[in-house]
Amino acid sequence: MAKIARCLILQFVVLAICGAAEASSVSDCEVVGKLAGAVMLGRQKGMTTAELTGAAKFDGAAPAEVKKVQSIIQSLITMAYLYPRFESEESQQKTIVTFKASVYDMCLGASA
Repeated sequence: MAKIARCLILQFVVLAICGAAEASSVSDCEVVGKLAGAVMLGRQKGMTTAELTGAAKFDGAAPAEVKKVQSIIQSLITMAYLYPRFESEESQQKTIVTFKASVYDMCLGASA
């Protein structure tokens, strides 16, 4: 049941991300997928949500595009913490690849 709930939440958040990013092309979804991979890497390496959020912040006034990216990253951070953190490198890599691919695939579906 928890897995189904996680999948539903992921779909909802990715649809929101892609809508916010106006992801209308494969290249947009590739960027979102790469961001997802980077966020999950941080998650698997033990970074806290505050550390990940801090890494995505820009000081001062940010243009609208930067704010969109920050919003996307914050959503990805929320999504990444729906997954457990693994100790083994193999499990961490598998989770990173799975998360990145899931976000990418859902983004493509949302932009179709």
